[in-house]
Amino acid sequence: MGPIVADAVRLEAITCRIGGTTILTDVSLSLAAGEFVALVGPNGAGKTTLLRCAAGLAGYGGDVVIGGSRLSDLTLGERAKTIGYLPQGHVFHWPMAVWDIVALGRLPQARGADLSAADRDAVRQAMAEAGVTKLADRPVTTLSGGERARVALARVLATKAPVLLADEPTSSLDPRYQLAVGDLLKRQARAGGTVLAVLHDLGLAARFADRIAVLHDGRLTALGPPREVLTPDTLRSAFGVEAEIIEVRGVPVAVPVAASRPDLVESNRQTDAAN
Repeated sequence: MGPIVADAVRLEAITCRIGGTTILTDVSLSLAAGEFVALVGPNGAGKTTLLRCAAGLAGYGGDVVIGGSRLSDLTLGERAKTIGYLPQGHVFHWPMAVWDIVALGRLPQARGADLSAADRDAVRQAMAEAGVTKLADRPVTTLSGGERARVALARVLATKAPVLLADEPTSSLDPRYQLAVGDLLKRQARAGGTVLAVLHDLGLAARFADRIAVLHDGRLTALGPPREVLTPDTLRSAFGVEAEIIEVRGVPVAVPVAASRPDLVESNRQTDAAN
């Protein structure tokens, strides 16, 4: 994966309405080549929608600029070569072998129907990085949720696209593979790529991301290095929790201790009384 340009990805005043409901309002965010930004926020904040807008998969107002070119000016082929998009869910409907699934990631780069030696090398490398080499001949439908998640990641890595957009890439994974994927995403960025990933685990975001972007009610409410963003005030306003911030090996870790919103507190009390 080679470098592109500074401010490799720019989201400029992104607004999105779906079914008459405003999901995103005036969201602006720039990412440099070599940078890993974690996108966090409560459920329904608009994280997935923002990622889909950045990939050109959802309609939006504003501008998405990739490598100096407006996304709307890129052909579908150019988009496929430039952006690797990993959706959440990791649903596979056909019992294809894992090798064949990962090889699909080479379609934007391949010349003709057959994979070249370089294509096959890219597939092998992606499978090794995602830890699924031993699963190469297994039908993907026979795998566990965590294994399918890693196969989906390998397919995106095989594209060798300079921009990686990943929606909850650590969901379904055990702690070991969560750390492995976090490290992998950071290495992708350090190799010259640009990574924007939706993460629910604030600890993983703080451990691996260069910056954390916080979405709340469709607006970007905080952006900066983990130590500057993960504060009690930010967690209270964005997530509705009281939290204490501790440091573990120099990494800020948010420890939620109570719900700060009265409705959530009352809900918890009712649940405790019923148990």
